[in-house]
Amino acid sequence: MNIKWNEYTWYSKFAAIIFFISVLPMWTFYLGIQYGEIRTLSEQAGKFELVLTNVVHKQSDEEIAKRFASTIKKTWFVDEVFTSPGLNNIFFYITNDGSGSHVWKYDVSKDLTFTKTGKFDVPMGSAQIFIEDLNIKNSTKTVYELRGVGFDGTKFVFYKTTQNSAPVPCDNFWLNSNLQYIDVAGQSIIKKEFVLNKEQKSMFQEKQSACRKAL
Repeated sequence: MNIKWNEYTWYSKFAAIIFFISVLPMWTFYLGIQYGEIRTLSEQAGKFELVLTNVVHKQSDEEIAKRFASTIKKTWFVDEVFTSPGLNNIFFYITNDGSGSHVWKYDVSKDLTFTKTGKFDVPMGSAQIFIEDLNIKNSTKTVYELRGVGFDGTKFVFYKTTQNSAPVPCDNFWLNSNLQYIDVAGQSIIKKEFVLNKEQKSMFQEKQSACRKAL
């Protein structure tokens, strides 16, 4: 049998015709079905993510603040959370451990887990903006820490106290004698002494007095 390498035979032509008539359409049809299923799944995933995102965005700033405060108090043992005035969904809090007192800023917009699922990822959204070791030069066994008071404009106010001190009912922390602050809007975060003006001091004294009379 003589093999002709450069010439199409009748059976090769027949095989090609069978392929184009039967096999190729079936293969194209199969690929079309697979593409359709993948596209449907992709669209469903997109819609699901959009629903979650809409649910997150529909929450009011007050609801987000309450949920964040509840979450961080339970998991990070933070005493108080402070909302930054004029800045939606930005919170400040203080943690105290063996390395010192840390002031943290949590920004909801930087927490991608919350944006997608509505669940807080505190480390993802948080950035440490200030740290101070209050016990590095302390020769006694007393352990000191910082506790937050609140905001006066962009000044985040706190005070130094002993670790085991418990708040006294009706005591207004704004009347502490050793108030300090950091300006969270400043380019450099430096701790400074905070002094109430006369109007502020009078207002907080009246609130404290009214609270004690009501006891």
